[in-house]
Amino acid sequence: APDEALVTSRCLHIGRIRVIGAPRPNECPGDLSRAISASSAHKSRYQEVLKAARPISRRVLRNTWSKLRNGNKIMDIGPTKPAEVGGFNIVVRHAASGIASQVRVIRVSSIVTGADKSVLAVRSLGKFTIPKTGAGTELTFDFAQAVTGDIFTFEFLTSYGSKDIGACSISLFQ
Repeated sequence: APDEALVTSRCLHIGRIRVIGAPRPNECPGDLSRAISASSAHKSRYQEVLKAARPISRRVLRNTWSKLRNGNKIMDIGPTKPAEVGGFNIVVRHAASGIASQVRVIRVSSIVTGADKSVLAVRSLGKFTIPKTGAGTELTFDFAQAVTGDIFTFEFLTSYGSKDIGACSISLFQ
């Protein structure tokens, strides 16, 4: 709870937050629990903030096409044009071997093509680590900045132990 605190000589623990280190006596209030406790007005405001809608709005883009290649280790996605892509959603899947087959690291690239489908530019958007989750879990990842491209390539680099990687569903968003 936000109004409960436990202080030891090297650790301050407030609910799920733990601050490790030695307190500096001249900078700490005398009664720490009284300084941390919140009034009922603050508690109700805290509950309102937790229930409030997220200020981030993401519009999922329709994929014109998507294709798996290289033994299902690379997925190419062609978004509807013109579109600035801000990130991607991934629905995690597991193969028969369970969580060991879940994708662990994905490398994402943006490719710009010419009118004759020749590659004009390739831009690496980064590597993303997917935490261990249950099958069917949807996760959202943002790029450092919005980017345009004709093809977005997702390379499934590693899994959590299995040679086979569970096929994931990926969608792009603005």
